[in-house]
Amino acid sequence: MAAASAGPIGNSVRDAPLDDDDLSAAFRVGYDVSQNRLLVAVEIIDDSFVIPDQPSDDRTHADGCELYLDVTHGQGSGVQLARWGTVMSVQGDAREIRYGVESSVHPRRRVYEWWVDVSTLGPGLQLEPSVDIGFDVAVEDRDADNSFTWTSWGPRTQKLEGNRRLGDWTYEFERALTTSGDPA
Repeated sequence: MAAASAGPIGNSVRDAPLDDDDLSAAFRVGYDVSQNRLLVAVEIIDDSFVIPDQPSDDRTHADGCELYLDVTHGQGSGVQLARWGTVMSVQGDAREIRYGVESSVHPRRRVYEWWVDVSTLGPGLQLEPSVDIGFDVAVEDRDADNSFTWTSWGPRTQKLEGNRRLGDWTYEFERALTTSGDPA
């Protein structure tokens, strides 16, 4: 894996976290050119884990993590990959997408590790200089007191519904850059 870029996740919607112990999150983006994979690690500090045994169609029922990718920058629908508790969800233009996610739980900390085969995001897409991918990461935090927070790296919700709701991840030679810009 090549060098990674990193960023905080903190544009909250619904019940704002009480403090950094209640919820704080950050991500790192890396890549593996030999396998043409984008790699995203999300680390979450959380004082109350909620992962029910029974799956639910309600994404607010559990802690979770979402990854948004769009190579068309709003010309297509983009892709949302999500893990809400034990439920996996893929939304948008993801007919052929190849990806994986692993999660691990440690005392007061959760980690999600995603990989996405970049060639399945667009015809013949390869990690090469100046490849630019619309990008965002979101975290869901359901707490034992029944509060719920959805927080993302970039501003706004409904990430697949417009071309100014995602930031950009750009592959440039031997380093990765992320910029959220100001989509306002």
